[in-house]
Amino acid sequence: MKVYLVRHGEALPSNIDPERGLSPTGSMEVRLVAEELKNKISSPPLAIYHSSKKRAVQTAGIMADVCAPGVTPEERDALLPDDDPHIWIERIDKTEKDIMLVGHMPYMGIIAGALLSKSSGGRSVEFSTATVACLEGGGKSFELCWVLRPS
Repeated sequence: MKVYLVRHGEALPSNIDPERGLSPTGSMEVRLVAEELKNKISSPPLAIYHSSKKRAVQTAGIMADVCAPGVTPEERDALLPDDDPHIWIERIDKTEKDIMLVGHMPYMGIIAGALLSKSSGGRSVEFSTATVACLEGGGKSFELCWVLRPS
């Protein structure tokens, strides 16, 4: 099973967009990473889950359009920046399908660290905006396959 952890793209400042949707640069970077992801994977994730924040919704939409046609992104709880990642660790433990989680920092770094803790030897994943990390494994034991970043 693969879990794709995605940090949303660059957001607009709150004085321009109070909901902090993606900036034009953020949209472009997410699209570029999604194109690279599409060319890298043999099969798309079967589900894409995102937080309620506008920038995550938009990032998930671009990911679905580009690399997982036919998959409708779904808003889910427990994906906000300060949420408890163990909620999703338990959910991941109960699924066998490839999934994508679209969220924020520090959440993405924490959940990646928790899933990788047994195999990484303390190695962590750095999530700049529009970063995708692919983890593969099962249960609560995963290994880092690769990381895609804009540029």
